Formats: sequence, structure tokens, C-alpha cells
Amino acid sequence: MKEIKSAVNPFKEALKFLPADILCGISGGVDSIVLLHSLVESGKRPVVLHFKHGWRKEEEYDAKLVEETAKELGVEFITGKSKKSLPQSEAIAREDRFRFFKTVAEQKNCFNLVLAHHADDQVETFLMQLIRGTGSRGWGMDKQTSFGKLIIYRPFLEFWKSDIISFAQKRNYRWVEDQTNDNALFLRNRIRKELIPFLENRFSRSIKKSLWKFCEVLREEKKWMTSLVQDLSSSHTLRLADLESAPIGKKRLILALWLKKRGISDISFDDIESIRKLIEEQGKKKCNLSRKAAVILTKGELLLTTQ
Repeated sequence: MKEIKSAVNPFKEALKFLPADILCGISGGVDSIVLLHSLVESGKRPVVLHFKHGWRKEEEYDAKLVEETAKELGVEFITGKSKKSLPQSEAIAREDRFRFFKTVAEQKNCFNLVLAHHADDQVETFLMQLIRGTGSRGWGMDKQTSFGKLIIYRPFLEFWKSDIISFAQKRNYRWVEDQTNDNALFLRNRIRKELIPFLENRFSRSIKKSLWKFCEVLREEKKWMTSLVQDLSSSHTLRLADLESAPIGKKRLILALWLKKRGISDISFDDIESIRKLIEEQGKKKCNLSRKAAVILTKGELLLTTQ
């Protein structure tokens, strides 16, 4: 875990491994603004991507601030917005946002994207996964992952938001506060404002650090196990012969990784179990998954389709 002790930029070291030319998702919040400044200070050439979901009147102000910051730093600014009014759902918002990221990536022929998720986000994501039931993928977020051809980097996962805010204040950065962060309709917000304070008050003031450490250990162990099934999960289809005799744990991991590589987000335990039953029972030829997807069993192979 990194500690910030002065206004000297501590994030530059965390950004060293990133490609020089990179897309960056910038909301205008303090974490993303610090990311943008740090990228430029590190000698990177970021393209700023800002997306408007159409949920708040303040979004135009957010976009203007991000655009002005990009202009001050001498980097390109690209904005996008939802084409239609969508329900206020975290999962739907993420899908809409990532469609925008992928479109720009194709246009720019640049498939590296950096996001400003931090240690608090990591703890909240892990608790969300536990509550929702994520099957083989409940270990928070990875520092590097992929979404189709897009490679996603999260270099701030070792920094707490309080330290990021402190640094931004010392540098006199401008940022915006997203009012949807207080909306109790969103599970992440209830975890941040209700569950974590409850755990801190009733069990341990250091509960966030404990959960963060647990994520670190679990993710590294999962990374090793994932490397053992990487080849099996990389193909467009999955062969039944490679799965039938595999232990349940290995089978679940292969299925989760295969779905993730096909662009299926928010993989649930029920999704994994539905496919596993399809394999083991072999009476059915299709099972429907969440996120408007389905898996079809044909000619001894599993094929993913979107509805």
C-alpha cells in the first residue's frame, strides 16, 4: 500500500509501466483528474475520453471542466454521450461507457485504456461481488485486464481516495463531485455509506485495509490458477471433451474466464452453474445467461451468443 507524504507526485512511479500513447477515461472526479495530471507529468500522451450518461443537469459542467483541463495540459479531448435515455443502473452505465471507449479505440487505433479506480473502489467492488455472487471471479479488480481488444490498466489500486484528495488539494487541482455517488439506489453507494461504516464501527476500524490485503492475496492466487487454464479458455468455442472430466473448481474457472474474454461482464455464480449443468446433464442444448447472452451446446462445443 502506497503512502502519500508530500506534494511530490507519488503516482508517477505507478504509471511508468503504461504505454506512452494511451486513452484515459476521465469523469472529472478527483481520482481521474489526478490521473490525468500525473499521466502528463510522467511524459505520457493521453487522449482524454469523457462520457455523459444523461442522468444529471451538472454533466455539462463536468464535461466543460474536463475539456478545460485537457486544453490546459495540451492533450486531446473526446466526449461522448448516451444515444437514448437509459435506466440508472451501474451495469448498464458501464456497458454504455465501454461501448464509447471501444469505438474511440477503433477510431484511434489505440487499444490501451487507463482508469482511475483506487483502493476504496477495490474494497467496494469486492464486497459487491460477494453480495451479488460472482462465481469464480470474486477478487475485486485486476490491475490489468481486457475488454475485447481493449487492454485496461488500473494503476491506482494501491492508493486510498483520502490520499488522492489530499494530493489534489496540495496541487490546487479542480475537480467535480458526482452527486450520483450519494444515490442510495446504487449498491456501490450503499456499501460505501452504510456497510463499510457499519463494519468499521462494529468490528474493526481497519476493515478496509484488511479487505484490500485479502483481495491482493486472492487475486495473485487466482492469477496463478488462471494461467493454468489460459489456453483452454482462449478459443472462440469450448470443447466439451476438455470440460467433462475436469474438477468442478477448474471447470468454473475456465467458464468464468471464457465468458470474460468474450466480453460478458458481471458474471454471476448462477451463470456459471447454468453452463455447468448444460455440460453435465447434456439434455438441454441452450442456457440463457444474464446480460442478454446465451450459451449453446452444438457438435460437442459450447458457443456464446448474444440476444
